[in-house]
Amino acid sequence: MKNRVVLIVDDDPSIHRWLTRLLEVLGYVVMTAKDRRAAEVVLTAARIDAVILDLRLGDDSGLDVLDFVRSRAELAPLPVLMLTGSNYMTETERASIQKQGARLFFKPAAASEIHAALTHALDSVH
Repeated sequence: MKNRVVLIVDDDPSIHRWLTRLLEVLGYVVMTAKDRRAAEVVLTAARIDAVILDLRLGDDSGLDVLDFVRSRAELAPLPVLMLTGSNYMTETERASIQKQGARLFFKPAAASEIHAALTHALDSVH
């Protein structure tokens, strides 16, 4: 797990803090972005091993970030965990998440669930 880098993309600072603390305790290096543009900059500039992504990013959609990841050969294999605090998702959103191979969690997700899913996803790719 050493030196594995996880990008957290969420517009909620409390989620950033919680996930950052959790992942750093588990030995991950953490980078953060609060919106689509910042996420795209980090994804193109840094070596990222996995992404934890909010479905709703203020005026942006996490699906746009997911599309960005999957449309680039060097990023497409990245494991993506998606979070949402919304109880309402359209069938189009659900289908897109499933089709693009992201794993969906509803906030508040348990730390153990995030850890297990991230570990499994990274072990499957690397």
